[in-house]
Amino acid sequence: MLTDERRKQIIYYWDPVEECYYIGRQFVTKSEEIKARCTQITNYEWRQLIENPVEGKHIGNDPATNKPAYIDDPQPSTEELLRQELSELKQYLSATDYQAIKCGELGLSMATEYPESHAKRTEARARINEIESTLSITPQVIIYPSY
Repeated sequence: MLTDERRKQIIYYWDPVEECYYIGRQFVTKSEEIKARCTQITNYEWRQLIENPVEGKHIGNDPATNKPAYIDDPQPSTEELLRQELSELKQYLSATDYQAIKCGELGLSMATEYPESHAKRTEARARINEIESTLSITPQVIIYPSY
C-alpha cells in the first residue's frame, strides 16, 4: 500500500474541459492543445477527493484553480421534476392496486372500504393526467377500477 508521501509524488494531469485525469502514459499521447490546458495534481489530491464524497455534489472542475473539486450538482429541470413525480404517482397507484382489485372481486366500493386510499388514488390519477398533458405524453390506456 502506498504511503501519503509516495502518493504526493505520483503526478496526474487534470483536464478541466473533459473533467478527467490522465496518468503519465496517457498524457504523453495527447495533443499539445490538451496538454496545455491540463493542470498537474497528485495521486494524494485525487484520493482525498474520491475517498471523501460530498452529498449533493460531484467532482468537476474548479475554475479558480483548474483542479478537480466538489461542485454543486445541477438543479433538475422542470421536466425532470415532473417525470420524477409522474413515476412516483404511478408507483403509488401500482402499490395500491390490490385494494381496488380486492374490492372489485368482492363487489365492494373502494370509496367505502378504503376512503383515504380512494381519495389519494383519485388525486393521483388526476395529477398523472395533468403531468402527461403538460409533458405532451400520450397517456397509456390503463383501466383503473372506480369501485
